[in-house]
Amino acid sequence: MSMHEKHIASFEISAKEALKRINSLNLDKVLFLVDKKNRLCGSVTDGDLRRGFLSDIKLEDPVKKCAKVKPAY
Repeated sequence: MSMHEKHIASFEISAKEALKRINSLNLDKVLFLVDKKNRLCGSVTDGDLRRGFLSDIKLEDPVKKCAKVKPAY
């Protein structure tokens, strides 16, 4: 997996999987979320996940529940 691929994940992964992926990154703790056609759909950081957990999302919930949709790029 290339350095850039580590920052890309499916919009449908679980919050738990997103947390694991973000934790494994060395720098720039952000995941860019793409749909099945590899189009950018959103982004998620560890802070987004923490706020989501405080708002009662579960580890098994899709990460899209706490992701920032329509990120600026």
